[in-house]
Amino acid sequence: MKRSITRSFLPLLTLALLAPLAAASTSVMTVERGGNVVQIVCSGNGGHGGNATGGNGGVTDSGNANGADATAGDGGPAGYARASYHGPTRNIMQIACAGDGGNGGDATGGNGGTTNNGGDANGGEAHGGEGGAGGDANATYHGDARNVLQIVTGGNGGNGGDATGGNGGTTNNGGDANGGEAHGGEGGAGGDASASFTGSARNFIQHIMSGSGGNGGNATGGHGGK
Repeated sequence: MKRSITRSFLPLLTLALLAPLAAASTSVMTVERGGNVVQIVCSGNGGHGGNATGGNGGVTDSGNANGADATAGDGGPAGYARASYHGPTRNIMQIACAGDGGNGGDATGGNGGTTNNGGDANGGEAHGGEGGAGGDANATYHGDARNVLQIVTGGNGGNGGDATGGNGGTTNNGGDANGGEAHGGEGGAGGDASASFTGSARNFIQHIMSGSGGNGGNATGGHGGK
């Protein structure tokens, strides 16, 4: 009787439990020949962008007292993950999983201060950081094998940072006291996932899943002052 696909891949799954995981910003594994081959490649995640907070305006008897603008840092992109093998083998399992992009930082604009002689006291603008792109992942096999299993997962995009505009301050003798604008960061793009196989195999399984895009950041404008 023919063995089931699960039993056919059992040696590979056993080896996978014993194989070390590789994590880095960029990961590449290439092997030329073997009896049972297991490749597990995982790239690192992108770093998160830093938060930013604008300073508040002070008190002035002559001139403006606006809150400072704030622009948060963008999330970093994730590294790619690629597993590649060329040549005949008995059983081969390739797992390539790319990291996720970093999240954009949050931004909060400073509040306006107080002016006593006609100056402005506007709240500061806020710009959330953009999310980093998810990493791409690829598995490539050229050759003949009894059992071939390829699992490829692209990284998710990072979320955009939130933004909160500063509130307007107080002007006692004319002048503007507008609330600050707010611009949430854009979400990062999801990573691509691809796999290719050229040759012959008795049992062949491919599981390919690209990454999801990140969510955009929220934006809340500041309140007007007096």
